[in-house]
Amino acid sequence: TASSDLEARVSELEKIAGDASFSSTFKNGMRSETADGTFRFDRVATGRAQLGAEVLGGIDRGKGAVDVALGDNEATVRLNGTGPLTVVARDSAGNPIAGDAWIDGTGAFPWQEFVRVPASGLYRLGSVLAGPVTVKLRAKPGEVTLYGTAQGEVRPGEENEAVVQLAP
Repeated sequence: TASSDLEARVSELEKIAGDASFSSTFKNGMRSETADGTFRFDRVATGRAQLGAEVLGGIDRGKGAVDVALGDNEATVRLNGTGPLTVVARDSAGNPIAGDAWIDGTGAFPWQEFVRVPASGLYRLGSVLAGPVTVKLRAKPGEVTLYGTAQGEVRPGEENEAVVQLAP
């Protein structure tokens, strides 16, 4: 099998606050770590290559693909992005309520979180992966347990809110 060199670069670096190190994994398990988000893999087989990158010590990650030809090749892996998410829990009348919330991130890198929302009806997650989210709320405002569901979107680098209200 013919082989070539592959240089990969992580994009969206300006959105990462402070110092960050990166790790990149090539489809056959080769792994490389750098501080500047540039990776070099030597003697890579020609053909379609899958790349992944992640911020070490963080949650942000990305993936990409490149067709490796003979000679030097370049690829860019775009990070998914992260942002804070505030869950706003309301009873059927719109008042704040305590309850249990299950949050499902359904973007390129699925994730789940369970939180206990306090009586203020607010719970803030400092950083989650960007993309679509579904929040399911369970609360007992009286004798009966009620449920609610809401859809939302976490946009990278922005304050995000998912308001979920109990069914009447």
